[in-house]
Formats: sequence, C-alpha cells, structure tokens
Amino acid sequence: MSRKDHFHKPDDRLESRLTELSVHMACGKLHGPTPADHQFRDVLPWQSCRCEDQPASSGLDVDEVLGLCVLCGRGIAETGPTRFSWFACQTCKSANNTLKDVWGVRPFALGRHSLMNGNAIKSGASQAEVCEGVGMLMAHIHGFRELDQWHKREWQRVAGQARDLFGGVEDVPLSRWRAELPESLEASADAMGRFLGRDDVLEALTGW
Repeated sequence: MSRKDHFHKPDDRLESRLTELSVHMACGKLHGPTPADHQFRDVLPWQSCRCEDQPASSGLDVDEVLGLCVLCGRGIAETGPTRFSWFACQTCKSANNTLKDVWGVRPFALGRHSLMNGNAIKSGASQAEVCEGVGMLMAHIHGFRELDQWHKREWQRVAGQARDLFGGVEDVPLSRWRAELPESLEASADAMGRFLGRDDVLEALTGW
C-alpha cells in the first residue's frame, strides 16, 4: 500500500469552506488544503488540526507540512511531514544559532529529531560518552515538553493580538496572516526573552 493510500479526507463541509491553508483561531494550528506547490501535496493534500471531527491522516511521520512557530507564534515553521523538520520559523532558528555564538550555548532545541540539535551517540562511544548522550537526549525531551507548554500559553497572547486585527473570524488564511503578523527579529527576541526570563536577548542578537 502506498503512502497516498493511507490518506483520509477531512469532513466535506470543512473542505468546502476552507480554500487555503489557514490559522484556526481556536487552537493556533494550521488546517486546510496544502499549498499547490508544496513537495508533499500529493501525499498530504489536506492538513488537519486537532479540532476537526475527522482529522486527515497521511501515514507519514507527521501529518502537517507547515505550522506556527513554537516560540514566537507568528512566523511559519516548515514542520514536516518528516521527523527531520523544524518547530520554529526561520527567524527564530537564526536567532537561536546567534545566541549560541554569543552565549556559548544554544538555548532551544528546535529540530524535531535529536540529530538536528547536535545530539548523537556515535558508534563505538565509551560508556561515559553514552551516558552523556543519554543525558542530553533526556534534556531535549524535557525541552520539547517545555516548548509545547510555552506554545499553548503564547498562543493565547498572540491570538489576542490577532483578534484585534481580524475580528472574531474562525479561521485566518495563511496569506493574510503572513501579511498582517509577519515574523520579525523583535518578535523572536521578545518571545525568547520572556521564555528564558532574560531582558538581554535583543541586545545579544543585535549587538546594541
């Protein structure tokens, strides 16, 4: 059976209402038809959020191709549908790498797979190296949970801003979302600073 054979279509009423991938205001996830030019359009023609009665399923590692950034809640993350995908937008990923250069440590593990975050246990590693690697893996798992909880809280704040712009709509087309609430270095620094409890993030990123 091919991957495409695994796909389950969404509810017909929802499919007729959403004409493009959109931000669902109730949960902060994206749902709707996958962009026509996306490389996984054939195997995941529709992306669901957890609020749907019959979420679409593809049989892939992750049933989504795009999502809101787990950190700033504004930018768009290339989330999947593979395990080698990102939780964060490009601006937050770049800021995370810059902070590693400035502080000597990367504050966030933003890759879905541990290898993307520089965490791997090499073949032939000593027992001490294995223990260190396992410790890093456990720390990353804990970090993922913290990011998930953060995203849920942060969405409430971002959703308040969005409702001021878009009113009481149920869904916001992704094209409009990007135009009105684009990712930015300031938004990334603000979110990272509040997450970390630091007020020097923007200074570290810009040098002033």
